[in-house]
Parts: sequence; structure tokens; C-alpha cells
Amino acid sequence: MSHWGFPKPRLERGMEPWRPNPRNPMDRIYPKTFCFNFRNLLYANGRKLCYLCFQVEREDDFSYNDSDRGVFRNKVHPWARCHAEQCFLSWFRDQYPYRDEYYNVTWFVSWSPCPTCAEEVVEFLEEYRNLTLSIFTSRLYYFGDPNYQEGLCTLRDAGVQLDIMSYDDFKHCWDNFVYNKGMRFQRRNLLKDYDFLAAELQETLRNPMDRIYPKTFCFNFRNLLYANGRKLCYLCFQVEREDDFSYNDSDRGVFRNKVRIPCPPPRALSGRSRVRGQ
Repeated sequence: MSHWGFPKPRLERGMEPWRPNPRNPMDRIYPKTFCFNFRNLLYANGRKLCYLCFQVEREDDFSYNDSDRGVFRNKVHPWARCHAEQCFLSWFRDQYPYRDEYYNVTWFVSWSPCPTCAEEVVEFLEEYRNLTLSIFTSRLYYFGDPNYQEGLCTLRDAGVQLDIMSYDDFKHCWDNFVYNKGMRFQRRNLLKDYDFLAAELQETLRNPMDRIYPKTFCFNFRNLLYANGRKLCYLCFQVEREDDFSYNDSDRGVFRNKVRIPCPPPRALSGRSRVRGQ
């Protein structure tokens, strides 16, 4: 049993043992897999797996091809676990070794990142100083635990946009990451607890940031005539009282806007497409 009282994850039928290097991402997942694992739920019993659907856009032409998107799933082998976020970070470093290019990366995840993955994402963003990351999550992992809340705030402070998956996000995933066989997207109670989860995340992130990272400041505050890749606006504030013209830490901070990057049109399924890693 884990320290949370939940049974430790076991290797499920059909899953591969973990290997030192993450496998290549899957092209798509099956509708049943998507609907079961991505449903907005407050308490998601039996959902030990985390799926991460990703797309990578290059800033020079805002385009991508089949190799720029896919699906990762966590490894839950009890002796060597690897979270879906870690699989993506390792894969991205291999696929995109040039740190000075501009990238827009979007994740659609079934579970929000844990504190360890949040720290690794921040380190990753320090390596790729011209990369912007947006994370849209279906559910919040241990949303009442202060350590997990702090992990989400750490991502926010590093410039990551965080939000709960909405109807448009589910439809985009259905069109781009699911073997839908031409079937139109239907809600199917996927947004059952959306309102509560959205309010919970907003409450976690609503307070202003104390400070921002040097990379975030230098990238977003630079005087430029044409500022490619800078879709976020940061507002640093301080409030002084007229009686003594002084302020303390509670009178200053940083706010950031929320931006939803438009999703590109879905790619058509090829007749030669096959399932990888399912």
C-alpha cells in the first residue's frame, strides 16, 4: 500500500516492462481508452494510467507534421516507473536538440503533473529558453495536498499556462489523437466535474506570483519591435500606502494573462495507420 492508502500500481496485461529509453509515442489511442481515462472526475477510481497528448509547433512557420504530435503513457512497472511527462521530456530532447529555436508545446493530460514532474519540467524550460508550454489537464492529482498545489504553482511561476480541459479541448483531442473512424465527438459525460475542477485550479493559482524566473523575465520583457512567440503578458505591481509610502511583500507581486493557443485542424487518418504501443 502507498502512504496515501491506495494500492501500489501493478503491471497491467499488455503493458511493456519499462526500458531505459522511452518508447516512441503512439499515433493515437482508442475511443474507449480516451473516454475512460480523460473523463473529468473528482475521484477517478481505477484510473492508474496517465496519458499525455502533445503537439509541437515551430515558431518560424507555426506548422507541424505527424512527427510533431502523438501520445505518451506512463510506465507503472513497480520496479522502474516513468511518468508520461518524463517520457515526453526525454523524447523531446532527442528529437529537438537545438535549444535556440522557438517552440510552442501543448499538452493534454489525463492527470495533472506531480511535484517531481513539475520540478523536471521547470528544469526543462531552463534548457529551452525559447519554448512556451501550455498544459490542459482533465483531472487534478491529489488536488487537496499542499505539495501538489505547490507543484502547480511552480509550473505557473515558470511561465507554464495551466487550465482544465474544456469541451473544445476534448473535441480537439478526439479529432487529433483518437482513432475515431470518422465518428463525431460526443460529450459522453466527459465534463462531469468540470466546474468544480476549474474552480479548484483557479483557487490554487489565483494569488499573484511572488516573482518570476530570470528566463521568463528576459524573454517576455525585452524591448522588441516584433516579438515572436510572446503571447503572454506579465504585470508586476506594487501598492504603496499614502500615509508612509511604504509596502511589504503582500503589497507586490506578478500576474499573468491566460491565453488559449488556437488548435490547428486535425490530420486525416491514413489507411496505412497502425497502432503503436497500444
